[in-house]
Amino acid sequence: MQGPTSVNLDGIKAISFDLDDTLWAIKPVLLRAEKVSRDWLIANYPATQQFFETHSIMDLRAEMFAAFPERDYDLTFIRKECYGRILEFGGYDRSAVDAVYAVFKKQRDTLELYDDVMPFFEGLASDLIRIALTNGTASLARTPLKDEFHTYLNAFLVRAPKPEAAMFEAALDQHQLAPHELLHVGDDLVSDVGGALTLGIPTVWVNRHSKDWHDAHDRPHFVVNSLEQLAHLLC
Repeated sequence: MQGPTSVNLDGIKAISFDLDDTLWAIKPVLLRAEKVSRDWLIANYPATQQFFETHSIMDLRAEMFAAFPERDYDLTFIRKECYGRILEFGGYDRSAVDAVYAVFKKQRDTLELYDDVMPFFEGLASDLIRIALTNGTASLARTPLKDEFHTYLNAFLVRAPKPEAAMFEAALDQHQLAPHELLHVGDDLVSDVGGALTLGIPTVWVNRHSKDWHDAHDRPHFVVNSLEQLAHLLC
């Protein structure tokens, strides 16, 4: 569990978590949400089928990020813009954008937590401040974790995605924490580990799939393969 550097956890007052791929696997969620929203579009706006037969929504999404670099923190805007373009491709106006996004979002918020998540939170010390920090759009109020966090911050709320400092700074400011009093836990060596280390925040990298990381630029203080290991670390 020990990373390449050590840090004293005795002074930790708060723990922050990334969400996607840290507390649940995001790929199957997005694949399902994409399929359901695509099927809804085709059923209600049949001419959009031609888009899906000839184009990739992932390519379109990349185009929207390139077209609106100043909105890289706003995944809802990017996705709605994609739906607007798809509707226009089929010869429709954009009036259904909010409706199809609602179909997508319902699926996006239907999550299956990793098996170790709820036992971990049930055993977590009650005096630790719990903070969710995500670049994604998950609505915690619709998940089994709705009562597990004191604070929820995402890229849209702070107008910047991790690894930029804004989200971490907002977490520190809201709870009047020094960097060494917050422990950040996440699966991404760049956005989670790198972003936190920039401010001197201790980090735990959750490496659920035993990825090789020894050539990584950003070096976590601790490495765990599960939240069960994290629980032992915090004991």
